[in-house]
Amino acid sequence: MDGFLGEIKWFAGTFAPAYWQFCWGQLLNISEYSSLFAVIGNKYGGDGINNFALPDLRCRVPIGAGEGPGMTLRNIADKGGNEMEQLSLDQMGAHIHQISNNATTTSNLTANGSAAILCQSGTGNSDIPKDNYFAGTARGTNSYSTAATGTDVMNANVATINANIGGDVNVNVLSQCSVVGGTSPHDNMQPWLCLNLIICVEGIYPERP
Repeated sequence: MDGFLGEIKWFAGTFAPAYWQFCWGQLLNISEYSSLFAVIGNKYGGDGINNFALPDLRCRVPIGAGEGPGMTLRNIADKGGNEMEQLSLDQMGAHIHQISNNATTTSNLTANGSAAILCQSGTGNSDIPKDNYFAGTARGTNSYSTAATGTDVMNANVATINANIGGDVNVNVLSQCSVVGGTSPHDNMQPWLCLNLIICVEGIYPERP
């Protein structure tokens, strides 16, 4: 099967025809395949002195070299891509996770209490209630005393305090979403059918234009 040196073809057989070899990245001696070396050099491997490598296309899809419109520049013998790919946060689309909680607020509270009121157990000496204390005995109109006895207090039932307290209560609830998803990479392969790729190692030397 004639071909140009360095020409690569798809082949559905299980063996490489005469003058062709599988594209498996194997090393060839320059002295034995000098014409092929003159065509492809050691771009695909080898020391370039004693040997050189054939392209390794096992489990790989060839693409055209160059820079297509809107595409990335790819030089001959470049390779890349992954069978499996694990997405990073930067690669995921923007999205929102909803958080549910049972936080409640109560805006109306009732407070009950009592107050201890100091008093004067003696006789009153003032008829002015401001800044004074209840006296134990009134003298005329003087029902108040300018000084308290000290530790004497009136009955707690004298002053009962009831109050309604209202308002908005802001509650900050520390919440987090439950863990979802996993860390497994996803299959990055297009639909495929496996065939052999062969390269012509003995054939017609391609003339330059």
